[in-house]
Amino acid sequence: MKQMIRWIGTAGVVAAVTAVPGRVLADRFMQHWERSLKSLEETKFTQAKAIEVAEAQTKGKAVSTHNVVLKNTLAIWVHCYADDKCLIVPVDPKSGKAAESWVGVPADLSCSTAAEATKLMAESKASLTKAIETAEAHTKGKAFSSKTDVKDGALTITIGCGVEGKAKVVTIDGKTGQVTKTEDSNYVSPPPP
Repeated sequence: MKQMIRWIGTAGVVAAVTAVPGRVLADRFMQHWERSLKSLEETKFTQAKAIEVAEAQTKGKAVSTHNVVLKNTLAIWVHCYADDKCLIVPVDPKSGKAAESWVGVPADLSCSTAAEATKLMAESKASLTKAIETAEAHTKGKAFSSKTDVKDGALTITIGCGVEGKAKVVTIDGKTGQVTKTEDSNYVSPPPP
Protein backbone atom coordinates (compact mmCIF):
# COMPACT_ATOMS: atom_id res chain seq x y z
CA MET A 1 0.00 0.00 0.00
CA LYS A 2 2.83 2.42 0.88
CA GLN A 3 4.39 1.82 -2.53
CA MET A 4 1.08 2.58 -4.26
CA ILE A 5 0.68 5.83 -2.31
CA ARG A 6 4.24 6.86 -3.16
CA TRP A 7 3.66 5.99 -6.82
CA ILE A 8 0.43 8.01 -6.96
CA GLY A 9 2.14 10.95 -5.23
CA THR A 10 5.05 10.73 -7.64
CA ALA A 11 2.75 10.55 -10.66
CA GLY A 12 0.99 13.70 -9.43
CA VAL A 13 4.29 15.56 -9.10
CA VAL A 14 5.39 14.44 -12.56
CA ALA A 15 2.06 15.47 -14.08
CA ALA A 16 2.24 18.86 -12.37
CA VAL A 17 5.83 19.43 -13.50
CA THR A 18 5.13 18.47 -17.12
CA ALA A 19 2.24 20.94 -17.26
CA VAL A 20 4.56 23.87 -16.45
CA PRO A 21 5.84 25.99 -19.39
CA GLY A 22 9.50 25.40 -20.37
CA ARG A 23 11.12 28.58 -18.99
CA VAL A 24 9.27 28.31 -15.68
CA LEU A 25 10.31 24.68 -15.45
CA ALA A 26 13.98 25.56 -16.08
CA ASP A 27 13.81 28.27 -13.39
CA ARG A 28 12.31 25.78 -10.91
CA PHE A 29 15.02 23.23 -11.65
CA MET A 30 17.69 25.89 -11.13
CA GLN A 31 16.13 26.91 -7.80
CA HIS A 32 15.93 23.24 -6.79
CA TRP A 33 19.61 22.72 -7.64
CA GLU A 34 20.72 25.86 -5.78
CA ARG A 35 18.71 24.92 -2.67
CA SER A 36 20.10 21.39 -2.70
CA LEU A 37 23.72 22.58 -2.94
CA LYS A 38 23.19 25.18 -0.23
CA SER A 39 21.66 22.54 2.04
CA LEU A 40 24.55 20.14 1.41
CA GLU A 41 27.10 22.84 2.22
CA GLU A 42 25.28 23.68 5.45
CA THR A 43 25.23 20.06 6.62
CA LYS A 44 28.74 19.13 5.36
CA PHE A 45 27.20 15.87 4.14
CA THR A 46 28.15 14.38 0.78
CA GLN A 47 26.58 12.12 -1.79
CA ALA A 48 29.46 9.70 -1.22
CA LYS A 49 28.47 9.42 2.46
CA ALA A 50 24.80 8.96 1.52
CA ILE A 51 25.80 6.07 -0.76
CA GLU A 52 27.69 4.43 2.12
CA VAL A 53 24.60 4.67 4.34
CA ALA A 54 22.22 3.39 1.63
CA GLU A 55 24.45 0.48 0.59
CA ALA A 56 24.76 -0.60 4.23
CA GLN A 57 20.98 -0.58 4.64
CA THR A 58 20.14 -2.42 1.40
CA LYS A 59 23.24 -4.65 1.17
CA GLY A 60 23.22 -3.57 -2.48
CA LYS A 61 25.21 -1.35 -4.84
CA ALA A 62 24.38 2.28 -5.61
CA VAL A 63 23.74 3.07 -9.29
CA SER A 64 22.56 6.70 -9.13
CA THR A 65 21.86 9.58 -6.75
CA HIS A 66 19.82 12.78 -6.75
CA ASN A 67 19.45 15.64 -4.31
CA VAL A 68 15.79 16.23 -3.50
CA VAL A 69 14.46 19.29 -1.71
CA LEU A 70 10.92 18.89 -0.46
CA LYS A 71 9.36 21.50 1.81
CA ASN A 72 12.80 23.13 2.15
CA THR A 73 14.27 19.92 3.52
CA LEU A 74 17.08 18.17 1.70
CA ALA A 75 17.19 14.42 1.17
CA ILE A 76 19.61 12.49 -0.99
CA TRP A 77 17.87 9.72 -2.88
CA VAL A 78 20.24 6.86 -3.53
CA HIS A 79 19.13 4.25 -6.05
CA CYS A 80 20.55 0.85 -5.17
CA TYR A 81 20.38 -2.51 -6.88
CA ALA A 82 19.99 -5.39 -4.40
CA ASP A 83 18.41 -8.85 -4.51
CA ASP A 84 17.40 -8.36 -8.17
CA LYS A 85 15.42 -5.22 -7.26
CA CYS A 86 15.91 -1.51 -7.76
CA LEU A 87 15.46 0.30 -4.46
CA ILE A 88 15.16 3.99 -3.68
CA VAL A 89 16.73 4.94 -0.37
CA PRO A 90 16.18 8.47 0.98
CA VAL A 91 19.05 9.59 3.21
CA ASP A 92 18.71 12.54 5.59
CA PRO A 93 21.95 14.57 5.50
CA LYS A 94 21.26 16.15 8.91
CA SER A 95 20.95 12.88 10.81
CA GLY A 96 23.03 10.78 8.41
CA LYS A 97 20.37 8.06 8.51
CA ALA A 98 18.43 6.32 5.79
CA ALA A 99 14.66 6.21 5.82
CA GLU A 100 12.75 3.11 4.77
CA SER A 101 13.58 2.14 1.21
CA TRP A 102 11.04 1.18 -1.42
CA VAL A 103 11.10 -0.56 -4.78
CA GLY A 104 11.32 1.94 -7.61
CA VAL A 105 13.29 2.81 -10.69
CA PRO A 106 14.52 6.33 -11.48
CA ALA A 107 13.17 7.72 -14.74
CA ASP A 108 16.63 7.86 -16.33
CA LEU A 109 17.71 4.30 -15.48
CA SER A 110 16.12 0.89 -16.08
CA CYS A 111 16.44 -1.96 -13.60
CA SER A 112 18.20 -4.10 -16.24
CA THR A 113 20.74 -1.29 -16.77
CA ALA A 114 21.21 -1.10 -12.99
CA ALA A 115 21.88 -4.85 -12.86
CA GLU A 116 24.41 -4.64 -15.70
CA ALA A 117 26.10 -1.55 -14.18
CA THR A 118 26.40 -3.32 -10.82
CA LYS A 119 28.02 -6.34 -12.50
CA LEU A 120 30.48 -4.15 -14.43
CA MET A 121 31.39 -2.16 -11.30
CA ALA A 122 32.14 -5.41 -9.45
CA GLU A 123 34.34 -6.64 -12.30
CA SER A 124 36.31 -3.40 -12.54
CA LYS A 125 36.38 -2.48 -8.85
CA ALA A 126 34.73 0.84 -9.80
CA SER A 127 32.09 2.39 -7.59
CA LEU A 128 29.79 5.36 -7.64
CA THR A 129 31.48 6.64 -4.48
CA LYS A 130 34.94 6.63 -6.10
CA ALA A 131 33.55 8.30 -9.23
CA ILE A 132 31.93 11.06 -7.15
CA GLU A 133 35.15 11.65 -5.22
CA THR A 134 37.10 11.78 -8.51
CA ALA A 135 34.64 14.26 -10.06
CA GLU A 136 34.62 16.48 -6.96
CA ALA A 137 38.43 16.56 -6.88
CA HIS A 138 38.59 17.21 -10.63
CA THR A 139 36.12 20.13 -10.54
CA LYS A 140 36.81 21.32 -6.98
CA GLY A 141 33.02 21.27 -6.64
CA LYS A 142 30.31 19.31 -4.87
CA ALA A 143 28.30 16.51 -6.47
CA PHE A 144 24.55 16.94 -6.70
CA SER A 145 23.72 13.94 -8.89
CA SER A 146 25.27 10.82 -10.31
CA LYS A 147 24.24 8.18 -12.79
CA THR A 148 25.61 4.98 -14.23
CA ASP A 149 25.00 3.99 -17.83
CA VAL A 150 25.92 0.98 -19.92
CA LYS A 151 26.34 1.15 -23.69
CA ASP A 152 27.72 -1.73 -25.72
CA GLY A 153 28.97 -3.39 -22.55
CA ALA A 154 30.94 -0.34 -21.40
CA LEU A 155 30.17 1.39 -18.12
CA THR A 156 30.21 5.18 -17.89
CA ILE A 157 29.45 7.23 -14.81
CA THR A 158 28.19 10.79 -15.10
CA ILE A 159 28.46 13.15 -12.15
CA GLY A 160 26.81 16.58 -11.89
CA CYS A 161 28.89 18.94 -9.75
CA GLY A 162 28.15 22.44 -8.54
CA VAL A 163 31.18 24.68 -8.95
CA GLU A 164 30.98 28.33 -7.91
CA GLY A 165 27.26 28.50 -8.67
CA LYS A 166 27.56 26.74 -12.03
CA ALA A 167 27.00 23.17 -13.10
CA LYS A 168 29.70 20.95 -14.55
CA VAL A 169 29.07 17.49 -15.89
CA VAL A 170 31.93 15.04 -15.48
CA THR A 171 32.00 11.75 -17.38
CA ILE A 172 34.10 8.96 -15.94
CA ASP A 173 35.15 5.71 -17.60
CA GLY A 174 33.70 2.94 -15.43
CA LYS A 175 36.58 0.58 -16.14
CA THR A 176 39.57 2.87 -15.53
CA GLY A 177 38.01 5.40 -13.16
CA GLN A 178 39.53 8.20 -15.25
CA VAL A 179 37.75 11.41 -16.25
CA THR A 180 36.99 11.28 -19.97
CA LYS A 181 35.08 14.53 -20.37
CA THR A 182 34.15 17.64 -18.40
CA GLU A 183 31.74 20.21 -19.69
CA ASP A 184 30.05 23.34 -18.44
CA SER A 185 26.34 22.89 -18.55
CA ASN A 186 22.98 24.40 -17.86
CA TYR A 187 22.17 20.90 -16.68
CA VAL A 188 20.23 20.78 -13.48
CA SER A 189 19.26 17.55 -11.81
CA PRO A 190 15.47 17.57 -11.82
CA PRO A 191 13.61 16.18 -8.86
CA PRO A 192 13.41 12.43 -9.37
CA PRO A 193 10.00 11.02 -10.24
